[in-house]
Order: sequence, then C-alpha cells, then structure tokens
Amino acid sequence: MQHFHPSFTGSRLCFLPGVFRFSGRFAKTPTSAIVNRCQSININTLARWRVLKAVEQKSAGVGVHKRRASCYNNNLSNGGGSGGRSFCNVDSSSIDIRRRIHSGSSICHWWCTPNRLLAPLLVAGNIATRSSPACVISNYRLTSLSPLLQLLHQLHSLSLFSCGVQQRLFSLQTATMSTYKITEKGTPNTKDYKIYYSGPNGIISPFHDIPLYSNTSKTEFNMVVEIPRWTNHKMEICKEDMMNPIKQDVKNGKVRFVKNLFPHHGYIWNYGALPQTWEDPNFVTPDTNTKGDSDPIDVCEIGSKIHKRGAVIQVKVLGVMCLIDEGETDWKVLAIDVTDPLASDLNDVDDIEKSMPGFLKATYEWFRYYKVPDGKQENQFAFNGEAKNKAYALKIVTETHEQWEKLMNKMTDAEGIRCENTSVANSPYTITKDEAQAVVNNAPDAGPPAELPSDVDQWHYVTK
Repeated sequence: MQHFHPSFTGSRLCFLPGVFRFSGRFAKTPTSAIVNRCQSININTLARWRVLKAVEQKSAGVGVHKRRASCYNNNLSNGGGSGGRSFCNVDSSSIDIRRRIHSGSSICHWWCTPNRLLAPLLVAGNIATRSSPACVISNYRLTSLSPLLQLLHQLHSLSLFSCGVQQRLFSLQTATMSTYKITEKGTPNTKDYKIYYSGPNGIISPFHDIPLYSNTSKTEFNMVVEIPRWTNHKMEICKEDMMNPIKQDVKNGKVRFVKNLFPHHGYIWNYGALPQTWEDPNFVTPDTNTKGDSDPIDVCEIGSKIHKRGAVIQVKVLGVMCLIDEGETDWKVLAIDVTDPLASDLNDVDDIEKSMPGFLKATYEWFRYYKVPDGKQENQFAFNGEAKNKAYALKIVTETHEQWEKLMNKMTDAEGIRCENTSVANSPYTITKDEAQAVVNNAPDAGPPAELPSDVDQWHYVTK
C-alpha cells in the first residue's frame, strides 16, 4: 500500500464567506492556537447532521460580533466557559465543544453551512480579516497533519447536485490537498492486477469519488496518473469493474503494452485522466462532428517529474488536442503539475512552445504514429492537429464534467459503466463503505510481477 501525502509548504488556509466564521473577540494581539486532534468522520453521517445553529449577537457599545453555537440532533452537546483556550473532541456519534476565551485574545471557531457539517477545526497563526472575498489565516503551525488531511478530503469530496452544478465548500491554497492510498491486488503484468483507491473513509472510485476540481476557483484539477512517463504498460481506469480500479488493458487475451516509437520509450508524458469527467458517446461535438469515446477525459502532464502509477496530482490546464480515434472524439488535455518549476511560466498553450520548444510537435507525432507498429493506420486529428488554447480546453473539461453529472444522476444511459461510489451526494449509485471494501477483499492477493514479454523494450521506427 502506498501513501501520497500533500505538501503544505507556503500554504494558506482560506475560509470562504458563508462557510467559516470567526468567533470571539478580535483584538490587536494575534491569537496562537493549535490544530486539535480530530477523529476520522464518516461523510455520510456528516451529511445527515445539522450540527450548528449560528446566532449572531452584537455586543452592546463595542460593535463586536459574538457568535454562539447551539448543537442539536441525536447525541450532540455543547458546553461553554470562560478563560483558557478552545478545544474539541470528535467521533462518529457525538460532538463536545467547550469554548473559553482569554480576555483580549482572538479565537477562530468552526462553523457550518445550513445543511452540511464542516467539522471542528482550530488552526494556529495570526488572524487577518478581509471584508471581501474571504478571511485568511496565515503563518499557521500544524501539530498533526494526518487528521487535517482526512478532514480536507471529506470536505472536498462533499458534492451537492444542485441545478446540475457541483458546489465545493472548502479551499486550500496549496499545490496538493488530499491524501489517497492505493492497494495493489493480483499479479502485476497479468490480467488480474488491479489498483484500488481509498480515502479517509474507505474504498473509493478514482473515476467518481475523487473531485475534478482541486480548488474552489476551479483553476486547478485533480489528475489520476495511470501511466508514468517512459513506461509502456497500457494502464487505465476500468469503467466496467466495480469501484473502477486501474488495470492493464487486455486485447486478444493478453495484457497490452504500447510500442516504443524511436527515440522514446513508452509514453512521453505522465498520462492519466481527469476524474468526474466522461466523454458521452451520445454527444456529438459540433466542432468535430464526432461522438465521445465513453471514457474519462485523458490528460498529458508535461512536467519534469515522473509520477508514480496511481498518484493523484494537482494540475493546471494549458490546452487540448483532439484525436479522432476510430471515428470517436478522444480529447487529450495538456496540463502541468502545479508544483513543477515551469508551472508559473506556462499559462496557455503558446507558452509550451516558448519554454519547451519541439514538445507540441513531439506530442502530435506520438499520437499520430503510436498505433502504426501494431499494423494500424495513422491516427487522425481535428483542427489539423493544432493544440487549442486554454480557454477552449477548459470549455471541453466543463462539458465532459457535465456529461459525467448526467451519468451519475441516471439522466443518460450508463452503457455498462460501473457508477458505484461512496461519496457523491444524491447519486443513486452510492453504496456503503462496507460494500466497497468487500470488492477489494474479494480480489486476488498481490503477488510478485510476472515476467515481461521479450519485446517490451524493443524500438520501432516509423517513416514520417
């Protein structure tokens, strides 16, 4: 089992208006607090709780807002006091809050939206207030990252289907924000090898449960890395298997390897997919007059780092190419890891040629010729192979996300796609974490890799 941990270097926590609110007295003296220990919380339980009712009262004569919380429903309780510091303990059945405020200090408390618990979170650092658009807590110190990471994943996975738009509640201004684990099952290099994903609350689908957007401004995206650069195992999120593990594609009973086009070995980028997207085979793209290929939208991450198979990374979109694969639309999004040294220089597709001369041409040629060694014809492209700009790419990503939403709401034919998930709000396909775990438990245990085919490293030459 592998763990992917985010980096918090240079990060800031950003609390959005209407979601987090401040409590206590704001004075000149900055507060210093800690992140208290938070137990793992079941997101399905959270969605049913209405925990806080904020009552805003204006203190007489001083113009200071105090907010009091009343907890209700089931086994919830609220306590209070004076002096000392705030703390809280959380488990899956009850919440106990005690608030004690030093004279002249400022305290940051946790709050909720009208129908969703955002969970207790006390952070450390100096409080800086802004009337718009958000209040920011910076210069914080974290005593324990793991509980916070679990909390962030739960908040970020929480989606509301409202008028076809998914609403995200929490923003973390940092390169990576979620912790996912992968569990390998079966024997690598064989048909039974699978990679399953889990989050803080158990097994998840990388297709459906990992959010598309990694920040609330929707400028950065989560990417599931299926194939690391310079490898040629043709791995992909399996739409037809429950919980959508990554597995190796099979043709004629044999696992597939992409042929090595000279001078490359395998894929020339980190290759993967954007979760919560789907190219609807019933949707005809007006610009290409072709239908979707019924897959999540593909991503080529062009940064300098070789990411591990199964990693979930945060990327920004730069452009998109449109491959016409056997008569179907097959979008190839061009993106870069937000932590890459070149990320700040690359903001649109034209910047790729400036900073990485020859890269777009190499990408075009790879996609055009990679099937030729298998005896197939060259691939065709829309737009004469031109890479469209960022604005166009974001439009395509939005469209495929909306098509995925329709899929998850049974507004279109699933056509054999397994839509089971554990966290998509209001989806008729949501299952329990125990049902999801049973899928992994029933898969064959992991074993040593099988021997690779003798020609897997062979170079192939194509006349261009």
